[in-house]
Amino acid sequence: PQPVSPEKIDELTAAALAKGCTRLYLVVIGHGRSGLFVVTKDTPPTGNPAQDFAGYSYTTLASKAKAFTDQGIPVTTIIMACQSGSAIPEFHKAGVDGEIYTSSDAASLTRFHYPRQGGRVARR
Repeated sequence: PQPVSPEKIDELTAAALAKGCTRLYLVVIGHGRSGLFVVTKDTPPTGNPAQDFAGYSYTTLASKAKAFTDQGIPVTTIIMACQSGSAIPEFHKAGVDGEIYTSSDAASLTRFHYPRQGGRVARR
């Protein structure tokens, strides 16, 4: 897997919507903090993380998912990132139909090698 930019997320979700998929799986694995996960910028890398990476908000991701549920397409979202539980209220506020699985609550770090480290499952 390659790091993904905001532009690539836009491209992939638009392609999946146009393709007529019957279910969308959104999988995010990486760094996160309250309200967002980390993506690469769509520019040549400089070697400076502050310049090479940006945050992608869960609000924005939820709006992408909502486009699918507006067409009757259920969405399964899996987020493995620190403070990923902060995505749950954003998906609920957006009215996304489907499931969201997170590897931590809204305030905790994720430890991938500890399988029950505060992860949350929420169904709408």
